[in-house]
Amino acid sequence: MIIYKAQGFSARFLGWHVFPFTAQVLYFPQCKAVHSFGLKRPLAILFIDKTSKAIGSWQCLKPNRILFSWQAEGVLEMDWGLRSKRHRAWVAFQQGQNTFKPWRYSYFGQTHCDK
Repeated sequence: MIIYKAQGFSARFLGWHVFPFTAQVLYFPQCKAVHSFGLKRPLAILFIDKTSKAIGSWQCLKPNRILFSWQAEGVLEMDWGLRSKRHRAWVAFQQGQNTFKPWRYSYFGQTHCDK
């Protein structure tokens, strides 16, 4: 399971609107709130606290909604339809926090995944 870490303003602002790896997980560090405005499919959301522990369980974020957690320091997001991958995503997050694959987006249409 690959976890992509959103980096830079464009990647964080546009998120799932431009994220090309829809069968993977997207991690937003330093994030307390997420939205799904303009999306057509629901997202699975898991808020993470400052000690890298889950806050609650996976939540369904339907299109055109907002979710937030005051205790959150980050959030994992994935397509809600990938139900069987949710536990694997959480295990991968716990095991590989230093091995996330950075993901950046350029307004000029280029997606960057650093090594």
